[in-house]
Amino acid sequence: AYKIGAENLKKPQIASILAQKQTVIAARQDERLAKMELTEERIAREIARIAFFDPRKMFAPDGRPLSVTELDDDTAAAIGGLDVLEQYEGSGEDRRLVGLVKKYKISDKNSALDKAAKIRGMYGIDNSQRADPFTAMLHAIATGNSSAFQPVQQDPAHDED
Repeated sequence: AYKIGAENLKKPQIASILAQKQTVIAARQDERLAKMELTEERIAREIARIAFFDPRKMFAPDGRPLSVTELDDDTAAAIGGLDVLEQYEGSGEDRRLVGLVKKYKISDKNSALDKAAKIRGMYGIDNSQRADPFTAMLHAIATGNSSAFQPVQQDPAHDED
């Protein structure tokens, strides 16, 4: 079955149909991403909002916490969750709301900074060194930045005395 499948994929008419289907699938995926506004720019912007979140923006100048509707878009985007606890006093018809406890859960700033650094390519040099140490070693040898494999003026094994 695997052999027949591989052979069929090499046939021009089947390859053509497959290419058409892949084009349709890619177009539909692009449409879905556009509807969700899931673009590289938006993803990077949302990561930056979390990475550069400033908790001072959650408070009014007089020190009172701002309501969610008063927060600017950048600050609101950094909120990963919100718990609200209503506190009541009394019971029955005498029951009255005496307070609200709001707990904001802020998204992980370190994770966002790490993602932002990756987007900016800040780990590129470090990653390339870890990814291929053999290539790094060969490069060091070829550029003469290594003490190993240095050429010698006289090689006793090849001297003709």
